[in-house]
Amino acid sequence: MSDSDGASISILIFLSREVKLIANKLQLEYDSLMKKLNDFKQTLHKGGLKATSARVAILQVLQASKKPMSAQAIAEALPHSADQATVYRTVRSLKDKGIIIPIDLRHNHAHYELANADDHHHIVCLSCGKIENVEHHNVSAMERTILQSAKHFAEIKQHTLEFYGICRACAKKRGNPLSGHFHDNSALNRF
Repeated sequence: MSDSDGASISILIFLSREVKLIANKLQLEYDSLMKKLNDFKQTLHKGGLKATSARVAILQVLQASKKPMSAQAIAEALPHSADQATVYRTVRSLKDKGIIIPIDLRHNHAHYELANADDHHHIVCLSCGKIENVEHHNVSAMERTILQSAKHFAEIKQHTLEFYGICRACAKKRGNPLSGHFHDNSALNRF
């Protein structure tokens, strides 16, 4: 066997391993997509809704989004052309069943996200509209404090919490690059 034959075999072995790695990765991605699809179908059935392609597609769009979306943005993000009236009706039925939740971002129209998403809140730039998710791990302590001081409530079923301010890019444009930095975090540690 010549050196070139040995090099060719080595290349083929290398390529064979790469193909197997790519195939495994694709299989994992496919399995993950199928699990999400089945989860969406189960969520719809639990909510008393049929798992139509439009409903599943809207849930997939919301799952892929990194921020709450308006009904119009959902319609535009769908992979196929969809009648806006159908999208609005579907969004309303998903909201009515508690599968998606409305988020008020002060844009004069509702935005939506999946109801079962990880507990997070939002901070919204009042200047440019940028939205960022805010993780807060002590919400249960905040809920307990609120319930202890409430006179007429026994439990909290759900909550939303949005913060409004100016993002760093807009603050920099205004000539205030340090705007938004907290120097004293003691108030945040109470909850």
